[in-house]
Amino acid sequence: MQDDPFVKAFYVVNIVNRNRAWAEWPAERVKRPVKLLLAVGAAHAVGPDSVPLMLEKRGENLECVQYVGVALVTLA
Repeated sequence: MQDDPFVKAFYVVNIVNRNRAWAEWPAERVKRPVKLLLAVGAAHAVGPDSVPLMLEKRGENLECVQYVGVALVTLA
């Protein structure tokens, strides 16, 4: 990542903060006895701040299925 403060701020606002919010919703939703399918765009599916990695860190049981430009995450 560049050292440009604008680029860093853009990344935090558009990727990290959105991913954290998306990782919160399934965590609450899976408390119900049902499988959940979550589709996220490519920018939110990879890297150290990705939605799947955030969910794994929370201890969620998930399976990632890769498609072009989209990751589908199933939470059991």
